[in-house]
Amino acid sequence: MRLAERLVRTLKLERFLVGEGPQPGPVELHRRRVYILPSRTGLGFALLLALLLLGSTNYGNSLGFMLTFLLFGMAWAAMHHTYRNLVRLRVQAGPAAPVFAGTPAHFVIDLEETGGTPRRALRVLGGKQGRIDHPSGDRGCT
Repeated sequence: MRLAERLVRTLKLERFLVGEGPQPGPVELHRRRVYILPSRTGLGFALLLALLLLGSTNYGNSLGFMLTFLLFGMAWAAMHHTYRNLVRLRVQAGPAAPVFAGTPAHFVIDLEETGGTPRRALRVLGGKQGRIDHPSGDRGCT
């Protein structure tokens, strides 16, 4: 067995690299299904933090260190809360109305909370239409 194959099996990267394929029925997001990946803005923010740390180290600037670690701590806390909001959330496709080719199709996604923690700050954004609100007006999961 080659080293690369053994490494993939040992680290269980097969699911991440190949994927699991379509999942039937409702999908519950557990800790192994939630990935927080950086966007272009996030990578720019990380570069800014690295430059701030380098400049603060070079000039021995205490306020620069404070700003760098404060911004890093805020980003870390934001990622933690994002992860907490997504874990134990059940996602299921709702009914979809038939449409003709070229007309916009509207899809319903049902989000169900299964962990017992309220999710007051969960918002779903979709496409060019912007924010998608629950038809009943409930703001618990929009």
